[in-house]
This record gives sequence, C-alpha cells and structure tokens, in this order.
Amino acid sequence: MSDLKEAEIKTLRIACQALGRKWTFQVLGELCRQPLRFNELQQRLPWISGRSLGRVLHHLENAGVIDRRVNDNRPPNVIYSIPTGDVLLREIIGLLARWGSQRSGKLAPPGKVPGEDNRR
Repeated sequence: MSDLKEAEIKTLRIACQALGRKWTFQVLGELCRQPLRFNELQQRLPWISGRSLGRVLHHLENAGVIDRRVNDNRPPNVIYSIPTGDVLLREIIGLLARWGSQRSGKLAPPGKVPGEDNRR
C-alpha cells in the first residue's frame, strides 16, 4: 500500500490540475533549459500545433506555473520561463525525465499495445 496520506492525495489532485494537460511536460522541459519566446518553443516542439501550444502556455500561466514577460522591444516580444525560485518544479521535471529514460526500453512503438500480439 501507499504511504500517501489523504491530504497528500488532495494536493496531488491540485498538482494534476495544474500539470495534467497534454504537452505540458514537453513545454516545461524546454522552459527548464532556458526562457523562450513562443516561436522558439514552436521550433523546438514542432509536433505541437500553434493553437495547442498557446493553450498550454495560457493554462500554465494562469495556474502560476510559468512566468510570462512582455519586453518593450520593437517589435515587442513575450518570453516564457519557469519562475527563478521554483527549484522544486525543475527537480520534478528532471526526476520525470530520468524516470522516462529508465522506462524508454519498455515503451511500445506508436500504435502498439505493450504485452499484446499486434500481428495481423
């Protein structure tokens, strides 16, 4: 059984509401490396449509997970980043990346179900 207490389960639900959307961890992974503009994120994550990327960024900003800074340059630009003091979020993303690398050999190729005979 798990050692998680009921209060921890509730806070886990809160974390899932903030981070549980599609593409969230890919976006956060890039922002953990460095602050980026929208177009830079799009170039690094070409499989995410511009509309979906905008929605993810908007959701993360509203949830207080990322910072959005508008520069007064000409033309103006917007830079997205992980808050400087949010060391815990950076650690979580790093731990998830390591966990994923340990499991990478156990994942099925796209369209395949692990443990099933997918021959036709």
